[in-house]
Amino acid sequence: MEAPFQIVGCLLSSTPADELIDGFVTAVRRERAVVTARHAQGATFVRFNAPDAKLVAMACAAAAGAGSSLRFGFASGSKDRARAGHDVFSISNRYIAQAHDLAAAARDGEVLVTPRLALLLVEAGFTFDAREVRISGRQVMACALDLTPAQEGATAAAMQKKASALGSVFQALLAQAEEIARRQGEIEARQDVAPGNAAPSNEGSASRPAGLEADLDAQLARLEARFAGIDRMEQRIDQLQHKIQSLADQEVLVQAVKAEVESIRQISGRSKADLQFVSEHRNEVSELRAKVEDLLGRVQDTDGKIELIESRRKMVEEVQSRANGIIHMLEDINVNLEMLGEQRAVVDHVGEKLARLDFTVQEAHNTLRALQREREVAERIEQGIKALRSRSGAITEVAPAAS
Repeated sequence: MEAPFQIVGCLLSSTPADELIDGFVTAVRRERAVVTARHAQGATFVRFNAPDAKLVAMACAAAAGAGSSLRFGFASGSKDRARAGHDVFSISNRYIAQAHDLAAAARDGEVLVTPRLALLLVEAGFTFDAREVRISGRQVMACALDLTPAQEGATAAAMQKKASALGSVFQALLAQAEEIARRQGEIEARQDVAPGNAAPSNEGSASRPAGLEADLDAQLARLEARFAGIDRMEQRIDQLQHKIQSLADQEVLVQAVKAEVESIRQISGRSKADLQFVSEHRNEVSELRAKVEDLLGRVQDTDGKIELIESRRKMVEEVQSRANGIIHMLEDINVNLEMLGEQRAVVDHVGEKLARLDFTVQEAHNTLRALQREREVAERIEQGIKALRSRSGAITEVAPAAS
């Protein structure tokens, strides 16, 4: 879009959405748009001498959000020539009213544009459908933008969408032409009736028919200018259909070049960001380089130690095997100690029994000795008795002989 065309936009919300509206208003101001009005549920903005359709693309992205209550209306206007010499940033209120009426007629999450602006947006790759909306008590044709993002590589589908968009614009323009033709018919009918009705007035005043005729001539001149504009639009539509036909053959090459340029742009952006980051952190990079060099030196020392450890691995493995043998031997000793402990308990038990047996034997020996002594005493007594008996027998024998 080139001067003197301007983009006039209006944002409305069916519910209070201050955060969303403020965010969008801030974004359009970054694109050098002038915010002419801001209220609780909407805003109006104008981009003078717009170089592209970025504002419309931003509106599509905002409206396509999940559960979005935002509604947008756009019109393409020209500077107010009556005020252009006094104010560079001037726009007719008629275009602002068109944008506001389209936003009011839009549904939640929808973007409506005038057919005139839609014809310009076709070149920017936008697609849309013609839609009849009610504005100020009458039905008019508008174009609802397709918020579905375009898919790369879908050449045939893209061409079909562009053709459909052009058809929608042509349909809307035809509807406007029919409306203009209808109004022209009404004006012509009034013009035909006017001389008859004005005849009696001519007797009183000859100036009124002249003024009425001048007004009708002015209206006809405006209608002829509009028809000329419609003819120019039709010629432009034809030219666009020749361009689409030629672009169909070049779309693959354009997409490849676009992808390559986008890749180069991304690489350049990343390189620029990396360079800026490095320049901002140069001191940190120097310190980091010194730390890295120190770390590399330590890594070399570590490598030498690792080689030394590797050279001593066999010794370590031999010591480990011996340690494993000692561990197994200790385990065997522990097992033997456990067995000796069990045998010791048996030996202690046997020792206790032997001790009791020794005591019993000792008692038996003592009893035998006592019995032996008693036997000796009995033998001595028996010998004494025998001696006494032998003595008493000798005495008895001696007594009779004496008598």
